Order: sequence, then structure tokens, then C-alpha cells
Amino acid sequence: LARRGLLARGPMEHESDPELSDEDRVGHASSVPGPLRLEGIKRKLDAGQRALSEFRRKVFATMVGSFVVCFAAGLIANFVCGTNHGEDGWSACAIKFVSGCAACARAIFLGLAPLPDDPVRTRIVLVVFLMVTGGQLGLHAWAVHSAGLSNGAGGIRSACVLPVKVLSICLLGVALAQASVARMQKLMWSALVINAMLRILIAMILGALRCANGDPNAAVEFFSVPPFAVIVYVAWSPSVQHGVQGFLRRQYQNRKKRGAAIGVAALLGRRSMTEVLDQARARFHCIDLSQLDEADLADNRPNPALFSKARAVPLGACDAFISHSWHDDPGLKWKALQAWRARFVAQNGREPRVWIDKCCLDQANLDVDLPCLPIFMSG
Repeated sequence: LARRGLLARGPMEHESDPELSDEDRVGHASSVPGPLRLEGIKRKLDAGQRALSEFRRKVFATMVGSFVVCFAAGLIANFVCGTNHGEDGWSACAIKFVSGCAACARAIFLGLAPLPDDPVRTRIVLVVFLMVTGGQLGLHAWAVHSAGLSNGAGGIRSACVLPVKVLSICLLGVALAQASVARMQKLMWSALVINAMLRILIAMILGALRCANGDPNAAVEFFSVPPFAVIVYVAWSPSVQHGVQGFLRRQYQNRKKRGAAIGVAALLGRRSMTEVLDQARARFHCIDLSQLDEADLADNRPNPALFSKARAVPLGACDAFISHSWHDDPGLKWKALQAWRARFVAQNGREPRVWIDKCCLDQANLDVDLPCLPIFMSG
């Protein structure tokens, strides 16, 4: 960095030096950030913070809006089912299924509304869940009080659901009392899973009892099972949970890291963020570990042939950024790298694509590639 003139001495170090020419003094002074330069940095940082806040708001608004749509669809389906079709016929089965899908979708949308680092919106979501669950508890309690078990399967179902709703409210209340965002969201999803599993159990038992009693409309109970099973699957399956909720998390983290990386790279290269990002996108490379031999990483002597093995990829398409020291033992370093490679191949069924400085930096254009390093690391 010192060789490239990116590290500057303070003005007090050379103002009294009689050997410096006027041209040298101007060069030193221009490398020291002045008020205008600092103000520009501050504007870039403020713009980045505003962009992140806007991203959080957009995700929250989109998910809450989807929740409202699904909530309205569920109310309409329940109203149609209760007034026009009751508990009989295949039309009631279809409406039961649609109502369950709406309940599943609104739970997932609302659960995904707050990003993982957002305690305020997480608490808002928990309060909404508490209000909705409390309202459902009141409706079921009113149904049991007004008609009792004489209302057939509907009355029995409401009586069975009452303790489930009470348990859900307790779990959501515990989640709301947590200080950690991660803990709040974990308990929130646990409450949704427990509620869904108990609802599945109730539906299966009621359906089996109605079948045993020869009820021709017993199938209505089973049509609510698949939507509740989806909630359990999303919350408990690591792949699906990471694919749904993790998608938003990655979008936030990537924007945060890439935004910071672009800012650092822009400051290093004295260019705009847009220019640096475009250049990094065009010059980002990675290499399959299977193409490397132990001798390739045994020393730090430049080897342009290694760069020819690397290939250009989009930012984010690299599996790992390999950080290492040339002072480490080459044999041990290679052994550790191969052990990681074996685990990756076993888990993913393919060779890892990695970024390694000796292979993925163009030795003939280091002045171009080095300012892009912060963005390469975020990719």
C-alpha cells in the first residue's frame, strides 16, 4: 500500500522538511483526507445505511402485505364454508383446503417479515401473532360456549383447539420477552410448529372417529392436514428453512457486505462505487480445487499459468475464499485444504470452486485487481 501511495504521512511530518519541493508538498497534501473528502465518505456511508433501512422496510412491507391478503382469503373461505356449505360435500373439502393453505401462507409470510437482525419488527410480528391467535381463541371459545359439543364435529373441533391456542399464546409471550432476536425468532417458529402439529393430530383423530362412525363427510377433516404439514416442514427442514428464510437473510447480508466492500474499494481506488463494482464483476475469478497440485501452492512465486486455469464467474458463485499465509508449512496447509475439499465433495457431490490469491489474481494486472479485493471477498 505504501508503494502505491495509499498510505500517507501526516502534514506535520514533512512541513518542516526543507528538502521537499513545492510539488512534493502538494502531492503529500493531496493524499491526506481533507474536509471535502471526509464529507464525501460520510455521505457514502449514510447512503449505505439508508439503502439497508429501505431494504428492511421493503421486505417487511411485502411480507406483511402478503399476510394481509392471505388473512383476508382465509376469512372469506371460512365465511363461505360456514354459511353456504357447512361441513358437507366435496365443496366443503375444497374450501377447507383453501382455508388451510391461507393459514399456512400467512404464518410463513409473517414469520419471514422481520430480517434476522431486526428486533423491533420481530416484536411487531410477535404482537400480531398474539393478536391473531387471541382472536382465534375468542372465536373458538364463543363457539363452544354458544353451541357446546352439540354442534357436531365443528363444536368438538373448537373444544380441542382451545388448549392449542392457549399454548401458542404462552409460547409467543415467552418469545416476546426474550432479549435476543435469534431467540425470539426461534421460539416464534417453535410456536408455529407446535400449533401445526397439534392441529394435524386433532384433524387426524377427528377424521378417524368420523370414519369409524360411518360419517360420509369425514374426509373434510383430512383436507386441513397438508397445509399444516407445510408449516412443520418449512420450520423443521433445514434445507427448506434456509431456502426460504435464509434467502432473505442472504440478500441482506450480501447487500451489507458488498456495500461495505464497494465503499472500501472505492476509497482505495479513488473511483466511484459504480465503477469499482463493475470492474470487480468483470474480473472476479475462481478455480476448481481439483485443478491444483500441492506444488502450485508450495511457494509464493508468481505463476501466470495458474490464472489461465481460473475462470470468470459472477459475484456470489464462489464456494469459499481461501485465506492463508505463505509462512505456514506448505504440507500441512495442503493437507488441511484437501480435508476440507473431501468434506465439501461428500456433502455437495461436486468439486468446490474457490478463490485463492495466487490463482485468481491476474499477476499482469495487479493494479487493477487489488482495489477489487474487498468485493472479491464479499463474493
